[in-house]
Amino acid sequence: MKKIRVLAVVLALAMICSVLAGCDGTTASSAASASGMSADDGPVKLTAYISHISDTERFPLPILDELAEKANVEIEWTVMSMPDWRTQKSVILASGELPDLIFGCAMTDVDVNTGSFIDLKPYLDDAPNIKRFLDENSDAMNMATDADGAIYALPGQPALRPYSGDVLYVNQVWLDNLGMEAPTTTEEFFDMLVRFRDEDPNGNGIQDEVGFSGYAGGGGTASVLSTAGELGWVFPAFGVVMNHSDTYCMVKDGVPEFQPITDNYRAAVEYINRLWDENLMDHEFWTLDFNGCAAKYRSDPLTVGVGSGWSIATNCGENAQYYTMIEPLEGPNGDKYWNSSDYFYKLNDNRVGITTSCKNVEAAIRFLDACYDEYAGLQLAYGSEDVVVGKDDNGNPTFLETPEGYTDDEWTMMNSMGVGAPTWCSPEFEASITGDNTNLEKLNADKFYSEWFLEDSRMPYITYDNDTLSELSILQTDINEYVLQSLATFITEGVTDESWDAYVQQIQAMGLDRLMEIYTEGYNSVA
Repeated sequence: MKKIRVLAVVLALAMICSVLAGCDGTTASSAASASGMSADDGPVKLTAYISHISDTERFPLPILDELAEKANVEIEWTVMSMPDWRTQKSVILASGELPDLIFGCAMTDVDVNTGSFIDLKPYLDDAPNIKRFLDENSDAMNMATDADGAIYALPGQPALRPYSGDVLYVNQVWLDNLGMEAPTTTEEFFDMLVRFRDEDPNGNGIQDEVGFSGYAGGGGTASVLSTAGELGWVFPAFGVVMNHSDTYCMVKDGVPEFQPITDNYRAAVEYINRLWDENLMDHEFWTLDFNGCAAKYRSDPLTVGVGSGWSIATNCGENAQYYTMIEPLEGPNGDKYWNSSDYFYKLNDNRVGITTSCKNVEAAIRFLDACYDEYAGLQLAYGSEDVVVGKDDNGNPTFLETPEGYTDDEWTMMNSMGVGAPTWCSPEFEASITGDNTNLEKLNADKFYSEWFLEDSRMPYITYDNDTLSELSILQTDINEYVLQSLATFITEGVTDESWDAYVQQIQAMGLDRLMEIYTEGYNSVA
């Protein structure tokens, strides 16, 4: 039936993930006939590299077996961990010894432009699920289409993905104990943290309260600034809305503007420095990872007053009952916004590609198209039928009850490919999903924050040609890393006119003008 290989870290030429699973409601016989092949010929053998599998002992997922059978293919899977894939993918793609499919693995535009993948565009008429996805979603089509007009890899758009990132929440027990209301401005927030620090709101007689905590260790270069989970929730209150973009740009009057050298950005950094100097911010912020941060939120007694995360339950576990989500803070100039993006969370680029080594492209396309069936996609992203999802009495997709001892997120990650799955979901299908699950709660939080989205400020997804992409990669990496390093220094040591001017001059010397030229040309090409 199936062959599985799990790659060890020591394999230098590990080949990458690719799964081709799909479900369009057809039988194996009719699916095969659609590509001109009789089911009597037996299943077509394919090879695939797959990542985004957190529990290899549960692999292959039942939905993958089901989709392979319906598509009349037999897949030999090579499973790689996500860290192994990230470190080895360049060698793998250059080796010339490729599987038929690279599936669910994180690939950049540079990766898919190595000449290792075929153009999928000529096959779209034979892939109705994929064609519908791209036809109905201009952002997805823009993301999929290379600068030369070809489609070398497909993006994914799993169900229940929001426009905004993490939520901001406050310890409601502490507010009640101190007779306080939730803060609405940056100054009220500062004053609340002072009282959290000084008035023993957890009542244990020890000054062990932390004002707000977070973690920079797991966020990556861009996300510390542009997502809520680290520091992104502060900047919009000062008119800096970078919308989860690693460009660090905000569109103003139709023109991208690099935010980390603006006066508003400096004001936000100075505010965070006040929190640091007053010991209102966790001084382990720069060294914590998610697990260390979550342990603080889940302590008994409660020791953290404010946090931000994908959901309150994700960070706080059973302590989620003691925290409440709050609105964005209003800054000194009346700014009150929330980061959002048309694609950052909703779309994942380059989720799957068919390599030039594939001898039966029609079978591979048949399998991929099955993956882009919406109900199959729900199972790929969240868990197989009768394990994580099912159908309710009205025939609608629903989440089943999570077994005791697991959070919804933990159970999902054990039994699925997660949001890295190559699939899609329409708004209509998404609206039909029922059940009690934190993923549905996330959409409600997204609706809550949507009032403060600044849509016109969003940078779109931009595709560049290879030469520009290579130049951009160097400029962006160097400048972004310097911005982040400087941010840590400014927060912990403060900002002076002299240090700020030197910082701005250094960014300009690193090629900011050319970087903004590339961003602006890219923006104008899709705006």
